[in-house]
Amino acid sequence: MKKKLWLSLLVTALVTTSVVATACADSGESASPDGESVSASASAPTGSVGDSESASSSEKDSSSSSSDSESSSTEPETPSVDPLTLPDFIVNIPTGKEPVVLQLSDTQIIDAAQARPGRGGVDSVFWATDQIEERCYDYLTETIETVAPDFIIITGDVVYGEFDDSGTALESFVSFMDGFKIPWSPVFGNHDNESAKGVDWQCDLFESSKYCYFEQRTLTGNGNYSVGLEQDGKLLRVFYMLDSNCCSGASAASLANGHTKTTVGFGQDQINWYTAQAQSIKEVSPQTKLSFAFHIQLAVFEEAYEKYGFTGSGTINAPINIDYAFDKSEGDFGYLGRDLKTAWDYDKKVYNGLKALGVDSIFVGHEHCNSASVVYDGIRFQFGQKSSEYDRFNCVGTDGTITGGYGKTGTSLIGGTVIPLASDGSVKDPYIYLCENAGGAIDWEQWKPIDIPGLEEISLNKSVAYTQKTWNSTDKKWEDNPSDLVIEGLNVLQNKKISSIYYTDETRAISKKLDGVLDGTTLTVRKESLQGGDVKLKIIAEGKKYIADLSVVTAELKT
Repeated sequence: MKKKLWLSLLVTALVTTSVVATACADSGESASPDGESVSASASAPTGSVGDSESASSSEKDSSSSSSDSESSSTEPETPSVDPLTLPDFIVNIPTGKEPVVLQLSDTQIIDAAQARPGRGGVDSVFWATDQIEERCYDYLTETIETVAPDFIIITGDVVYGEFDDSGTALESFVSFMDGFKIPWSPVFGNHDNESAKGVDWQCDLFESSKYCYFEQRTLTGNGNYSVGLEQDGKLLRVFYMLDSNCCSGASAASLANGHTKTTVGFGQDQINWYTAQAQSIKEVSPQTKLSFAFHIQLAVFEEAYEKYGFTGSGTINAPINIDYAFDKSEGDFGYLGRDLKTAWDYDKKVYNGLKALGVDSIFVGHEHCNSASVVYDGIRFQFGQKSSEYDRFNCVGTDGTITGGYGKTGTSLIGGTVIPLASDGSVKDPYIYLCENAGGAIDWEQWKPIDIPGLEEISLNKSVAYTQKTWNSTDKKWEDNPSDLVIEGLNVLQNKKISSIYYTDETRAISKKLDGVLDGTTLTVRKESLQGGDVKLKIIAEGKKYIADLSVVTAELKT
């Protein structure tokens, strides 16, 4: 059931006194890239959370709490506020079920028939009005029906606003999403507000939807609100759905409301609002987990991806597929095909404020060719998988090469990112769902792995390895057994734990991952159809990369 909570108990005197004292002690302002002042942990003034809808008196609650404390000092203190009344919306999770959240991103529907006069670069056939099923809805249907989520978040650019001046594309999308009868929540991207219908009309459409959990506030931007996941009376996790702004092409109708912001970054009132509410929740429900979802990534995302060689420049020419990286950290996955355009919060004031609140995950969109998800500094940084064939998207070729562009260059990589939650609300084993007709599950290990810069290289200086021949005792003869590669005398690897083994045959342009066993100083590698010749073996062990240039010969090893 769609449940809207107007936060009449959001800032009680008991909670607010503690919240404001904590926040103000650490508050500090600095200029964001767009010139606006932002704060690391700014709090709302006492009795307010930064917007006129939420201010309320709480004298009755405060005095009641005081009386309870005086009458029974030995009884456990009962929270003065039910945490389930604090988020704007609540999604109820059935007893015994571990929640599943699905992140969709950048559907960015283009109706080519609505292209404005003189607008170039529009494929009038591929993005024709009647192509919406094939370009978007078929992918979403497969993703949603397969994943069967309890809650869906959409991290921005639902429609490409300048191609939806009539609003028909957004109306179609809202009706389509409601058809699944699953709670869903969008945030605004940097293109939605371009529509001549105006952002207030778009917000009204979201708010009137039966299954869309969305609230338009008068804070900076549009649609800043929170959604909690509840199970058996416990608030497991809260998603803060925020507008990161930056719609530079916002229409006159969108700008008319006075709080549509054309530059990137949160406004101070947004920070005040979410800080006060999140701290109020943590005050009465410390175990509740916090996620933030918005469209344009923070600058700290670049730091998070550095361990895989991401530098923030030239990525389009040197993309990174984390799924076949050496020593990939457990739980990391995805692809980086573009630099981080329009990143913000370079002084980390907003990021540090989120850390102080205990946020454990940040979900964004914006970069269509990025789908990377990694844990860094105790927080998951995740780009959502592109969810349509509108505007730029990735394709994969038969050799595993991924390219990003505005049309099909191979098999389209379209789907969503699945965020399973444990029974306590913590994130566990997220992954990308790729639609079957858009690539499906791909074994990236069949293609060449990437090196992680900075991994120490050590040469093994071993020139000969052996493939085995097995003695057939029945036929009394030697038989080829090309599945085994034996390398002896690897003293430097003795007693080390091997995490990965790869071999590269440059002559045959082959590079694959191997299974192997180290027995003392002898490494036996299992590899089907390994042929003689010169190969390079890469062994990852305890954070170092050992390189062996091998000349493979056949040896008769009787077993």
